[in-house]
Amino acid sequence: MDDFESFDITKESRLLILAPHPDDEALATGGLLQRAQAKGAKVYVAFLTDGENNPWPQRVADRRWSIGARERARWGARRRGEALRSLRCLGVAPDCVSFLGFPDQQVTDLVMAGDASLTRVLNEVFAEQAPTHVFSPSLHDHHSDHSAAAVAVRAACARRGRHRSPRLFECIVHDGTQQPAGHPLGLWPEPLEIERKRDAISCHVSQLFFRRAELLAFAHRQEVFFESARAGSDEPSHPIRWVRVEADRMCLTIARTPCMRAWGPASLMLLYPSLQGMRRSLRIRMPWHSSQVAVRFADGRVGPQPAEYTGGPLRGELRIPLAIMPRLLPGFAKLEARFGFFDEAGWRSLPMLTVANKEELRARLRRQMPAPAPAATKAATATKASVRPSMRRGV
Repeated sequence: MDDFESFDITKESRLLILAPHPDDEALATGGLLQRAQAKGAKVYVAFLTDGENNPWPQRVADRRWSIGARERARWGARRRGEALRSLRCLGVAPDCVSFLGFPDQQVTDLVMAGDASLTRVLNEVFAEQAPTHVFSPSLHDHHSDHSAAAVAVRAACARRGRHRSPRLFECIVHDGTQQPAGHPLGLWPEPLEIERKRDAISCHVSQLFFRRAELLAFAHRQEVFFESARAGSDEPSHPIRWVRVEADRMCLTIARTPCMRAWGPASLMLLYPSLQGMRRSLRIRMPWHSSQVAVRFADGRVGPQPAEYTGGPLRGELRIPLAIMPRLLPGFAKLEARFGFFDEAGWRSLPMLTVANKEELRARLRRQMPAPAPAATKAATATKASVRPSMRRGV
C-alpha cells in the first residue's frame, strides 16, 4: 500500500529534509525526494554533520591505521562530494543543499549541553526555507546522532509556533523494527524510482566497503514515516514504556532488554527545550536495585530531592520529583548504556507539566529545602562558547 497522497504534497509544498550524515538522504528519503519533485514541490536538504568520524571505512579506504583531525577533515570532504552526487541522481540541485558542519558522533552532547549554535543554525534554516513539510530522523533510531537530531528538530518546529509549525514526519534508518507511537505512512518506490535510488546509494562509495548489500537493499524497501504523536504517549516498544504523573512525582515504568549494541550500567537523560534552546538537562544514574538516587543537572550540581527507584537491573519504576522540571515545555527522556556504539533505544517524549502543578510544587519544595550553600562563582560555572564552522552550501 502506498500512502503518498496522505502527505498532501503539492506544487506549493516546501520540503525540508534534515539528514544527520551523508547517505541518510538517499537511504531514508530517496523515493520521497523523487516523488515530491515530480509533483512540483520545492525540496531542500540540510546535512547536520559531514560524517567525518567514520574510522573503520576510512582505514580500509586510506590503508592507514592512524586517523587524526586532518584525515577526518579529508574524509568529511569526500562524503560531502558523495552526497552531492547522490542528490544529483535524485534530481536535487547543489543550490538546494547545505552542510551545517556540526561534529559527527557528538550531536547528543550538543543537545544535552543546550548548544547555542545548534539552536541558532536550525532556526536560520527553518526561517529561510519556511517548510510546509519536515522529514527528520526518528526519536527511536538506534544511532545516537539520529535520535538527538530528532529532539533538535522537534524543538525547532515548536519554536515556529502553532500557526507556522510544519507537518513533521520521522523515519528510522537503523534497525527499523521499532514501532513509535504515531501514525505510519508508507511510500513504495516505483521501478524507475528504485533504479535512481539505487544509483544514489551507490554514490556513497565510502560506506559500501562493509555494508554494500545492506545499504543497496534500501532501494527496494518501503519508505516509512511516522507523524509525531501526542507528547507523553505510551511507547510499548521503548524501554521507557509508560510515563504518568502522580502527586509530586513523574513515574517512569522501565523494561530494558539485553542487547549486543548497548550494554552495561545505564543513565537516564532528561531534556526540556525552550524557545531559546535547551532550558534544562538532567541525568540520573540508574541503580541495580531499589534505592534513592541523585538527580544531577548539566553542570554537575545535585538536585534538592532524590529520585526513587524500585526494581532490578532491567525492570522497575523510577519516580522523579516534579519540582525540578520546567513547566509548559516539551520534555524528552532516554536511557543511555555505558558501552556500545548504538543505543538500546532512542529518546521518547514526556507529558507537558501544567503551571498550577508547578507553582504548588515549587512552594512545597522551598519549604522542605535546607539553607542554601554559598553561590558558586561565575568563573566556576562558566562554559566555553561553542564554535561552529560556517554553513557550507552545495557547489
